[in-house]
Amino acid sequence: MDSWDELINFISTETDQYISDKKKSYGLKLAAEEIISNIVRISEDKEGVIIKIKSQKVTSAKGKLAFELVIADNGVYFNPEFDSLENPSPKIKISERKEGGLGLFLAKVSCDSVKYIYKDFFNIYTLSINMEEIHDKLG
Repeated sequence: MDSWDELINFISTETDQYISDKKKSYGLKLAAEEIISNIVRISEDKEGVIIKIKSQKVTSAKGKLAFELVIADNGVYFNPEFDSLENPSPKIKISERKEGGLGLFLAKVSCDSVKYIYKDFFNIYTLSINMEEIHDKLG
């Protein structure tokens, strides 16, 4: 939590600088904050947790341009199982819902693509937004 503001400021600066669509930018920020919040909560009893974030542009095999935030941590292993997250029913009252999952579901639907891998003792989350246009600064 000591670095929360620094991490969020980096994410905000990168998304605002490179994503012109405000809705997509907001969605990516929301997803990243949810992932970081989970890392902090799940790993609160573990000392020496490192969280690294990088931004990058990528081109898919189909030639589509995307902007990604890659968030990696050496905290407690946690696979969010993005592929199996289901849309929570709006008919269920909040007080009757089981705890957990809603924030990760929101992260999933806020991005065009979310991926998770565990490699070399790091949880690695890749949050991606497809771009129609991207600022020239990304080259």
